This record gives sequence, C-alpha cells and structure tokens, in this order.
Amino acid sequence: MVILLLQLFGFFVSNLPVKLITSVITFVLCCIVAVLYLHRSKIAKQGTNQYDERDKSIHKTAALAGYITAFLVLFFTILTVFLKVGPGGSIDIGHLLTIFILGAVGLFFGDSIAVLIQYAWGSKGENS
Repeated sequence: MVILLLQLFGFFVSNLPVKLITSVITFVLCCIVAVLYLHRSKIAKQGTNQYDERDKSIHKTAALAGYITAFLVLFFTILTVFLKVGPGGSIDIGHLLTIFILGAVGLFFGDSIAVLIQYAWGSKGENS
C-alpha cells in the first residue's frame, strides 16, 4: 500500500527531484517485497510443525495463480497503453514503473486470494 501511495504521490508532484526520489524509494520497496514474497514459504515454515504436503500444494497452486494474475494485469495494462498511444506513440518512462508495480500487486493479490480460497475449501468438512 505504501508503494502505491508513493507512486500516486509521484504523479501529482511536478518537481523532478521529488519524482526521482519517490521512484527510487518505490523501486527499492518493490524489490524488498519481491524478495520477501520469494522467501514466504520459508518464513511460513518457521515455528510450525504442521507444514505438510497439503500446505506445500496449496502454496504451489497459489503461486501459479499469482503468476497468471500478474501476467493478465501486465498484458491488459500494456494492451491498454498500446491502444491509447498507438504504435508510433510514446509514454513517460515513469509509467513503466507503474506498470511493474501493477504486475507485482497482481502477483501478490492473486497469490493471497488463492491461498485464502484453498484453505477455506479445505476446512469445510473438518469442523463438523
């Protein structure tokens, strides 16, 4: 959320050094989130003795769903930009960072929603 707020702030500021600073901070935060995402399964295993094959399968499927979501977000964003500016047009370089952030957010939300859905389906018959 902080990353999106920084990027939104960068759109409304016209001062170039401020835009550059917000873009660098946004990029660094995106890299940190990406590294934490990749090591999430190791973090989830710490302190628990009940991380079994079902959990591993859920996280694999969720990662696939996240990648598909990120691909679709990137595809439709780039298609929209292409249709808006045309084949000979150009966009501001700052919009590329926004497209990257949209893809990362799509990956994160697709993965998270897939994990929630799969754990919800798996626990329907266990409490009765």
